[in-house]
Amino acid sequence: MNSFELIQEIYLSVVIFLIGIVIGSFLNVLIYRLPIGLDFKKGSSFCPHCKHDLKWYDLFPLFSYIFLRGKCRYCKAKISPQYPIVEALNGIMYVLAFLFLTGGELKPELVGYFIILSCLIVLSWTDFKHNIIPDSMWICILIGGVEIYICDVIRNGFDKDVLIEKLIGLVLISGVLFLLGIIFEKLKGIEAIGGGDIKLMAAAGFALGWKSAVLATLFGTVFGLIFTLVYLSVATRKEQKEKGLNPKEEKKKKKEELQKARQEAQKAEPVNKIAQKVKAQRALEKKEEETAEDVIEEAEEAVGDENEFGEEYHGKEVPFGPHLAFGIALALFLGQRIIQWYIDMVVDGLMN
Repeated sequence: MNSFELIQEIYLSVVIFLIGIVIGSFLNVLIYRLPIGLDFKKGSSFCPHCKHDLKWYDLFPLFSYIFLRGKCRYCKAKISPQYPIVEALNGIMYVLAFLFLTGGELKPELVGYFIILSCLIVLSWTDFKHNIIPDSMWICILIGGVEIYICDVIRNGFDKDVLIEKLIGLVLISGVLFLLGIIFEKLKGIEAIGGGDIKLMAAAGFALGWKSAVLATLFGTVFGLIFTLVYLSVATRKEQKEKGLNPKEEKKKKKEELQKARQEAQKAEPVNKIAQKVKAQRALEKKEEETAEDVIEEAEEAVGDENEFGEEYHGKEVPFGPHLAFGIALALFLGQRIIQWYIDMVVDGLMN
């Protein structure tokens, strides 16, 4: 790449980033309005705290947040950091798509990639905050996938194998999630997998193809598991701190009470052995029952043990959509590279 091409790529990256943060500002509107049923096509932007209509000079993506120091111009309430984060993230994703998915060239496929990435950002926020994946988001992801496929057909001609791979992707992961959802509902009586997740993976499966869709699910599941462990651990410790509880001190105290109960059982007077032993034994059993869940293992305590805090956190849902979105984005950027590496290193190695 010569210096002119480098300067051109940098210039286009800056322009695309600016376009991305402008669209990111619109994504914040969707994130706020879609879950509560407000029409995003009508009405001007307003402060969610004082409901004051925002002027055009309040709405410069990123820059308005910086100039206003993160506060509303009218009521001085703090502006959620979600707004600049979404704007910046969307701009960064657009630049990465330009550089890595189209090789730094302005190709029509960029429109499809931009649509998919923006929708992943929106649904991640809405699912995490409201446990909702709007139908409009997975539909737009499917439209983005169709646009990318049409561009590929126009450029390279129709390939039956490519279409078959995408159609398999449409039903493979979504079908597996659908069956798992039915099984969990029959066995546990709970909705473990939401319909939004199923429809999301159907749309993403077509956009990615079945191989990359499998990778996306794997990435999302691993990331989701790690996030859930960390999230529950932090939430548990925060709640204990708010209640003034120290887990280690509580465990030590209960161990001491258990030891004391055991000593009482051993001190049963010979004159009334049966009565004293029964009384002491009942006290011991009661202490053991209360302490059993608190003395399992320290490692379990560190990650928020399910038995100790199971009832406390029962019913608190950790949404799967954001993790799937992360996996889809990762597979979009790296899926084909990983698949090709696997074929070159593993499959060819075994055959040779």
